[in-house]
Amino acid sequence: MDAILNRLPSVNNCCYFFLLETGCSIIGYLGVIFGIIGFIIDIVDLSAGGSKTAIGISIFQIILTVITTIASVFLVLGVKRKNGSYMGVWILTTLALILLYLIVGIIAICILLFSSFFACLIYVVLNGYFLIVVNTYRNDVETGANVNY
Repeated sequence: MDAILNRLPSVNNCCYFFLLETGCSIIGYLGVIFGIIGFIIDIVDLSAGGSKTAIGISIFQIILTVITTIASVFLVLGVKRKNGSYMGVWILTTLALILLYLIVGIIAICILLFSSFFACLIYVVLNGYFLIVVNTYRNDVETGANVNY
């Protein structure tokens, strides 16, 4: 994993305005908030029933939502405790989901679902940037550089 993460670019701040620590906290807290909201929506969708395929998709969504919410909690804890290993959980989860969404985006283009492709593209670009921000802060914490912003 370190071979891939060491090749990522680094940034000095988050969104040209926030310090890296603040940006990582915001990313983590938003992940937890949207995860809880998404979980509630997924449970409502599952309770609506439907075909076996719809139920299967709802269960898969619930599993992904729980995993990403837990990873976001680890990110928040990692930032608060300045623990790079905790942030690494979020980084690994985000890398896996970026790869998953890249595959889904390619499939969407192949079957001409352009709206799904653009949704995947937005997800990959946005989370790719968040990955760079969190990885930069994690590297700073682990090397002891610039951690007292």
